[in-house]
Amino acid sequence: MEREWLQPLRNQWGSRPERLVTVIPVRETEAWLLADGEALRNTLGVRWSDADLGLPRRARDVEQISDPKKVLDQIMCRVSRPVRSHYGQLGELISLEKLREVPAYRRWWDDSRVALEALGFRPI
Repeated sequence: MEREWLQPLRNQWGSRPERLVTVIPVRETEAWLLADGEALRNTLGVRWSDADLGLPRRARDVEQISDPKKVLDQIMCRVSRPVRSHYGQLGELISLEKLREVPAYRRWWDDSRVALEALGFRPI
């Protein structure tokens, strides 16, 4: 999907992909926050199961949640805490292994790596 609208920009600017930066929609990052039930439990200090939290059984399935913000809001209402105040903490605790299972995150990771390598950066 991303490539459908991105390709005309690439065509217009020629072979200079470093001028383009992939932007991650908020909806995707909200879904990504639901990929790691353990991180969510630790952030909130609860012992609920993934099912109790309303999380899918596999991290890669978080993208199928039609309204991830609503799921996050419902979880936070149960613990009487505002959802946004925990995004930073949750982002620090979420497992990168779990995130790599999420297709959109994996695409972003791979695209970012390719772009950085094109600019002369090399992985360590």
